Amino acid sequence: MTGVVKHRIFIEHKTGPSHPESPRRLEVLYEMLKDKDIAERLEILSPRKASREEIEYNHMPAYFDYVAKTEGLSSSSLDMDTQLSAKSFEAALYAAGGVLLGIDALINT
Repeated sequence: MTGVVKHRIFIEHKTGPSHPESPRRLEVLYEMLKDKDIAERLEILSPRKASREEIEYNHMPAYFDYVAKTEGLSSSSLDMDTQLSAKSFEAALYAAGGVLLGIDALINT
């Protein structure tokens, strides 16, 4: 069985109209997941937020703080390619939690 991590917060990571990463890509994929032939071959996994401690397995505490300060800001950027919106930090925590959930699912199968 193939697992797909899905959460409504991922749609809230908005990078602006000219950025190639768009919520529309997920909206299209989420719509495809409703197809019966596709859905019966997938397990939808609902992620949890990764903790600060878990994020710091891969990122320095100062970087966590830097990104956390963008939470709630309507628009910000970490660099020229990484645009953020008010919910991007929360979406990132859920995305990291989704990776951890996927790892747990693989280990426990």
